[in-house]
Amino acid sequence: MNIQRGFFNRYHKNMPFLERLLKDINHLICSIKVFFKKGKINNVIIHPHYPSRKATIYRICRELGLQVTNRAEAKAILGVFYEYTTFKKEFGVLQTLAEGGLKVLNIQSRDISKNYVDAIHQEVFGYSTRIDPTNFNGKCVRKSDTNALHDGIILDCPIEKIEEGFIYQILIDNKNDKGFFEDMRIAIVGQELPICYLKYRNDEQQFGHKSTADLTTVEKVLSSQEIEKVKEFAKISKIDFAEIDILRDKKDGKIYVIDVNDTPQSARDNVSKEELVKNIQILAASFERQFLSDE
Repeated sequence: MNIQRGFFNRYHKNMPFLERLLKDINHLICSIKVFFKKGKINNVIIHPHYPSRKATIYRICRELGLQVTNRAEAKAILGVFYEYTTFKKEFGVLQTLAEGGLKVLNIQSRDISKNYVDAIHQEVFGYSTRIDPTNFNGKCVRKSDTNALHDGIILDCPIEKIEEGFIYQILIDNKNDKGFFEDMRIAIVGQELPICYLKYRNDEQQFGHKSTADLTTVEKVLSSQEIEKVKEFAKISKIDFAEIDILRDKKDGKIYVIDVNDTPQSARDNVSKEELVKNIQILAASFERQFLSDE
């Protein structure tokens, strides 16, 4: 890993010195605040990548008075495997700590590619999004198997050749009554599904980054049977802490898990600061129940 040690944490080597220094100063200030508030410092090792301040896990730790570090040698109450890649490679350090008795979240989640997500979806729900575009008749969606590229395009099938590195999926009709594409982004925290964001995109951003969002509860958008299936999906995927994207098809009424993000960010387009605070408070309470109840 191309990293360079700061005073308190390890940062990417290409990070400017001043930025590394500011991060270390912030770490020190937070440590002092936590110590005076709690009388002790409880570290959470988030490794290998140090999360940004907008990262959900970072904000949860701040809400709970926990100190974030990516120094594997730190004495910690919890670990979080946190790698900004689709196919995980740098799990060895935390795997060793887990074998030594440290609880480490997501340590067994090594693949969040769309093909893998769809395979688990098939196992749990009994149906799939994938099609063979050389034999399928109609429209399909082609996306990169790599996460977070937002490069989906609609194709008319059949096509002559399948391109490597892509997944070909059915075109899900998830437009709501107002004409927006509606995604459900659901938080996975252990065995709890504490929040759901309904995300809305217009025609130009159907597969893009930009959206608006409303905070709601999972019970308002999924049936009790669907909720149990989502929990089963998380268990089989070996996900402890993540967000998943789900679409409901208007034609058949079924839900489809299409994406997993195990390094989620708290920021949402056009969501108020007050709602973000509420979001983190809900997640932090769930996080504490699921992972820190023995502390």
